[in-house]
Amino acid sequence: PTMAAAPSGGLVLVGSSVDLTSAGTTYATIVIDQCFSSTYENYLIVGVIGVEAGGNVRLQWRVGGAGSESTHTTGNYRYVGMDYENDGASLTKVELAHETDSEIPIAVDVTAHISDGSHFNMWVYSPMNTETDTIARLTSSVYRAGNDLSDRTATLNVPNVDATGFLIANSSGDMDEHAIYVYGIVKS
Repeated sequence: PTMAAAPSGGLVLVGSSVDLTSAGTTYATIVIDQCFSSTYENYLIVGVIGVEAGGNVRLQWRVGGAGSESTHTTGNYRYVGMDYENDGASLTKVELAHETDSEIPIAVDVTAHISDGSHFNMWVYSPMNTETDTIARLTSSVYRAGNDLSDRTATLNVPNVDATGFLIANSSGDMDEHAIYVYGIVKS
């Protein structure tokens, strides 16, 4: 008898931006373009980002459409989700629901530097499929001042954009240390 072949699925690194130097360059935006293509249908983004001193900012994610990566889409982000926060040893819940925001917030109230920064992952589904909207599922964790923790889960929809890449920016100030990896998910 012959044995069935093992599944061939897996992750393939298709883009990244890494700068882990604590006294290194600062970034107004981190851009990873041309990472989404017709080669893969779905993607996983994994990252950690630190912000400059004086944090308490909002990390934002925007997609860029095919041929227009330099003008990342700034409207029509729909998302729903929940923040769970350990605020002074008590749990608070904050509902997220937006119909036409200018981006998806990866995390809010991020404090300074990578050791206290935002860790996140995002599953991106069919960003280049012209028949569907770009859909993503986000989870992020943030350590904040006063030993507070925040955990965010959200699902987002970006209509009418065949995304080829994305950028991450702060609502104010710069980012510094970071490691962001984009993986194409191989069909099995």
